[in-house]
Amino acid sequence: MRELKSVRFDSVRKRKKGFEFEGRGYGHGVGLCQWGARAQADGGRSYTDIIAHYFPGAKVGRMPE
Repeated sequence: MRELKSVRFDSVRKRKKGFEFEGRGYGHGVGLCQWGARAQADGGRSYTDIIAHYFPGAKVGRMPE
């Protein structure tokens, strides 16, 4: 059995010997594209800009100790 590389499925089909999953990606399915974030960083964007792009309205700050 192969491991699933992503939880992003476009379709799931029942087959004679199990199921066939069709999808894409290598991520966790919560919204941040690792390749896209890397490309933005390579292009000079800051981590706060990148986070704002993928998670609008999120606030970056220090957690109280």
